[in-house]
Amino acid sequence: MINPTTHHDPVQRILDALKAAGRKVRGTGRDRYECQCPAHDDRQASLSLSRGDDGKVLLHCHAGCTFNAVVGALGLAKSDLQPGGNSRSDRGEIVATYEYHDEGGELLYQVVRFMPKDFRQRRPDGSGGWIWNMQGVRRVLYRLPDLLEHPDVPVWIVEGEKDADALWRCNRVATCNVGGAGKWRDEYNDHLQGVTAYIIGDNDDAGRKHAAAVAKHLTGVAASVRIVPMPDTYSGHNIKDVSDWLNAGGTVEHLEEIATTEFPQSPTTTTSTSHVFTRLSDVQPQPVRWLWPDRIALGKLTVLAGDPGLGKSFSTLDMTARITQGTPWPDRRGEPGCPGSAVLMNAEDDLADTIRPRLDAAGADPTKVIALTGVKTGDGESERSVTLADVDAIEGAIRELPDCRLVVVDPVSAYLAGIDGRKNADTRGLLAPLAALAGKYGVAVVMVTHLNKSGGARALYRAMDSLAFVAAARAAYLVTADKADPQRRLFLPMKNNLGVDNSGLAYRLIDGAVAWEPDPVGTSADEALAADADREGGQAIKHECAEWLRELLTPGPVASTEVEAEAKAAGYTRGTLRRARELLTIKVYRATGSTSSPWFWRLKG
Repeated sequence: MINPTTHHDPVQRILDALKAAGRKVRGTGRDRYECQCPAHDDRQASLSLSRGDDGKVLLHCHAGCTFNAVVGALGLAKSDLQPGGNSRSDRGEIVATYEYHDEGGELLYQVVRFMPKDFRQRRPDGSGGWIWNMQGVRRVLYRLPDLLEHPDVPVWIVEGEKDADALWRCNRVATCNVGGAGKWRDEYNDHLQGVTAYIIGDNDDAGRKHAAAVAKHLTGVAASVRIVPMPDTYSGHNIKDVSDWLNAGGTVEHLEEIATTEFPQSPTTTTSTSHVFTRLSDVQPQPVRWLWPDRIALGKLTVLAGDPGLGKSFSTLDMTARITQGTPWPDRRGEPGCPGSAVLMNAEDDLADTIRPRLDAAGADPTKVIALTGVKTGDGESERSVTLADVDAIEGAIRELPDCRLVVVDPVSAYLAGIDGRKNADTRGLLAPLAALAGKYGVAVVMVTHLNKSGGARALYRAMDSLAFVAAARAAYLVTADKADPQRRLFLPMKNNLGVDNSGLAYRLIDGAVAWEPDPVGTSADEALAADADREGGQAIKHECAEWLRELLTPGPVASTEVEAEAKAAGYTRGTLRRARELLTIKVYRATGSTSSPWFWRLKG
């Protein structure tokens, strides 16, 4: 505890705080001390403490901790260390204390409110007193034991303890985090799995940003997340928070009406109507989460490409089966999997005679698999095929499975909503909402595609006609036949931005199921496709490029620069493009007579 007879002495305040924190202190002379630094795990006396000529504290940590880090670790502020200033125990009158307990009801810490208005945290010292810092204390939600006793009702998440208590007095379940705006932690999410969350921040910029940040944290965790906007005034009173609202005569029923009639809020951070941004200091770093460790990430898009008849769909159903049963991945034998559910979008195979038998052969739990086959139109009676543009329908299928971890789109070309898959801009516009949906719910989206006909191109350029697919995906894999053993399939990485494992795998189809080999494969995707190209020969590449060029120009003239860009995206070199042009009757001309006008290509006849 801080010594009341010396609390105006800043050096003594630090000494008292160090001792209260259990740190060893040794005097080395007049007003000079060596101490164990509280800002790091310090077993030696690495902190020098002394008094300057002006009475101010002089601190130096030889391990490199900053002045602010040391003072903050003691629960102090710079203002506490001004000569003659007030200490944390002399802030004024304590007008309220708010206790934070763990799941079993044990007191972890208090938030203390002073008058004039100020807040500080303290923790029990085990002897009936208090330590005025939070060093080593686990942070929990306010009124956590009460929250856990009401698992099936909406939870109101507010910015301060006073507002939470006010809602409890209205028979509503409410909570907040310690420290106010901007202090939400990921570990708080653990106690809000599957709840309906109503979020109310204070009616200022910091409060609105806090509400948006909490909503972003809970999206994909809570069953429903809604930010409830507060009016600026009510009955002639300015409204800053929930307590102001209730004191002005507003009702919690009115807030519930707003919460249940408004659409869920999008967790974005804005400072004006002209732009949207997120300050990186507000972003909490978090590790990549994996569906298939080091290969397929949760919350991301993955491409699986290969020629027809090689078992790409078999491999995605094998993934589905492993997820529904929680069985290990082929290269992670002995490691338990993480069970979950899956959504299948398959436009080529029949559910009854193909997909269900293959799932059964793979050992899947069919109760954890949904096949999304269509969407209802506006009249609720008609039905049409689903596309990637139907993000709401895909989201609805994901929400049918609270533990959904995988969405398979097979083949992705059947779900392009009428866009030209060769046009990068259109493709990016279609995939962006799908990528956002994957991130929102933390599901892996695996898009199956055939290879294009760009013989000899790098493997990465063979996945679809537009490079936008593999650009949007964080990983892309090639399925191809082993040329030395046609019954053996190679599963080879073309791209893996997030994982460290770039080795390939191999499998065979045995009795309608995938049988993976235990050892990695050293062949790269480029090497496998280069072997194909060598066999096909340069003439085949030229003719394939000519067919591609014919399809590109059939709708009408195309600018020369666009032709070259599209050819590059498809994996054709300028030399191949030039030779292919010789096989067709193509006119190259300027749009106008001006020498500065662009060149165009068009088919003659």
